Amino acid sequence: MPTNEASGASCAISLVPTKTDDEPETTATEATACKEYCHESSLDPITHVFKEVVTIESTNSAQFKIHLDIKPTACCVLEKTATNQCRRTKARKSLQPHDYLVQFIFDGIKTSTAKLLRTQTGRQTFSRVNSVDRAVSRPFQFAPIKLVDPDDPAEEICQNEEIIKSLGTIEIQIFKCKLVSDKSPAPLAGSSLAKSTNQMSFSESNKKARLACTAGLGEPTINERTDCPTYIVKHKAVFPFLHVRLVFLIITPTPRLSTSIQFVFRYKPRSILIAEKIIPNPVVPTEPPATASSTAVSQLIDILNH
Repeated sequence: MPTNEASGASCAISLVPTKTDDEPETTATEATACKEYCHESSLDPITHVFKEVVTIESTNSAQFKIHLDIKPTACCVLEKTATNQCRRTKARKSLQPHDYLVQFIFDGIKTSTAKLLRTQTGRQTFSRVNSVDRAVSRPFQFAPIKLVDPDDPAEEICQNEEIIKSLGTIEIQIFKCKLVSDKSPAPLAGSSLAKSTNQMSFSESNKKARLACTAGLGEPTINERTDCPTYIVKHKAVFPFLHVRLVFLIITPTPRLSTSIQFVFRYKPRSILIAEKIIPNPVVPTEPPATASSTAVSQLIDILNH
């Protein structure tokens, strides 16, 4: 999995096996980690953004999970690292833990958010998005891209340039923030969830059509009613602290150092990985020459002896 060396923060994506109809409900299914290629690391000297870019092999139809491992003090570590690399002097201070707001962006669409308290440590796994009232949830899912004829007036084609150029990317942004307990009652409405690229159509002439699949949300399911504490964001940093995807940053003047990590996952089917020589072309084994039968060999020996 791509890891930021400065903070030790890491992120990975795994595929969930498809359950068959004859498989019992009690059968456990383990997720399989996506193979990763072409890991690159960089630091933007202006925005102080740490970027980790990796390519993964996608599938046409499978649910997936996102595994995030981040310490509450990771943001402070990055601020110190960026300060030292920019040759700025700053008084030494102890590492302070922070709350985090996690934002998931699939193919350029802000899909959902999650909140991490500073008391939460270790690896966190995300696989679904809940509606506002928590009555409905939908899984993270790869799905075949829906291509249509651009000249067909009956088809509604996605024209959003940001979504089109972001196809093939999964992004996770982590913002430093302050979380406070939410005392308000749970909302009674708002069970609808955002439309993802899995539910959109794209023009056959689009150059990204060869990606073969999109990353979005699967079919909704009804959640069991549970009571759990909720939190609201009181303060949030301007720039993300941890990021998964290609990011188009708008650089604005800021009076303080703003630090971010970007984990960029570019998902591509195996055929494209082979065409781009990221993985080798599979070797087709050649069939060994046919061996003569024992009867034929005996006949040949008899002929030679005579």
